[in-house]
Amino acid sequence: MSHNTSSEPIERGWDEPWYRVRMADFQASFLPSDGEDLDEVCNVDVFVTLMDGSRWTATVFTVAEVERLMKLWAGTDEALGGRYFWVSDGLIVRDPGIDSMTSYSSSVLWCGSRESRRPWRKRRSSRTASSSDRTRSRKSR
Repeated sequence: MSHNTSSEPIERGWDEPWYRVRMADFQASFLPSDGEDLDEVCNVDVFVTLMDGSRWTATVFTVAEVERLMKLWAGTDEALGGRYFWVSDGLIVRDPGIDSMTSYSSSVLWCGSRESRRPWRKRRSSRTASSSDRTRSRKSR
């Protein structure tokens, strides 16, 4: 499959609770928190469906959000008092916002090597992302 180099979304908008961004080669479905400013999103689950039907998932964090969480956890039992941060399908990016995260998703998924997709978890199910997929606890928000 060839990658379309256009970085502009074809379509984007709400399909509650999802915010979906359709690009030429994939669709990204984000699960921002209720009322969250889309330009300020810093911790979000994303489900990406490629044109070949394969589905990939990740949780995207900004560097600032990781720092905030580690400080929040200091003095608690969470992650040894905030001394480390780990998530199995996590991606850490510099800039907040859905547009930034969509651009990053496009770059990572299409740079060509399987190694580059390491942070993404390939989903076995072919069903589309639904509200039942929102099972990850966001207790740390």
